[in-house]
Amino acid sequence: MKVYLDCFPCFMRQALEAARMATNDPALQREVLDRVAELLPTVPLDSTPIDIGQLVHRLAREVTGVTDPYKEVKKESNDLGLKLYTSLKSQVQSSEDPFLAALKIAGAGNIIDFGPKLTLDYNRSIEQIVNDSFTQALQDPLDQAQYRAFKEKLAEVRKILYLGDNTEEIVCDKILIEKLVQRGKKVTFVIRGEPTINDASSSGGEFRA
Repeated sequence: MKVYLDCFPCFMRQALEAARMATNDPALQREVLDRVAELLPTVPLDSTPIDIGQLVHRLAREVTGVTDPYKEVKKESNDLGLKLYTSLKSQVQSSEDPFLAALKIAGAGNIIDFGPKLTLDYNRSIEQIVNDSFTQALQDPLDQAQYRAFKEKLAEVRKILYLGDNTEEIVCDKILIEKLVQRGKKVTFVIRGEPTINDASSSGGEFRA
């Protein structure tokens, strides 16, 4: 996926968001925006959003001196995932096809993403919104042909490399990984080595699944 012009305002928004999470100093926040504003005109249009995002957040860390601006947000979302774990696992176990339900839960884990931000309904808490979204995900059908093809391919392998994403999602991934292990698979779970936005990282030792 290549970068589009519509991405550039989003990079500025991300820069300001990271700066505000890292510091309350308006001067430093302004410096982050100024540095990113200098960076963006130099970005080739054949770049990818993830490449530019890394540069933007690296600048935010350099200017503020805070290595993990999203640390508190990640802890909040990870705590929410852990709070939901028992309920989600129970729903998976009681479903007609627990493995299919675990796949849906792992996919729906993206909704607990404070990077793009949840669209808040002020009449409901974040926990209620997330709970309702998981319930909907379990009810939504999955293409049966694709599901059969996936299970057939899965039956051919013993080792699986599982790439983790956001801190909050790893609790949902855990439910699917447990099912994979029950099927005799050896799963290696990989996350980032250093903090990047709200991604799970090995340096974030306080985050767990």
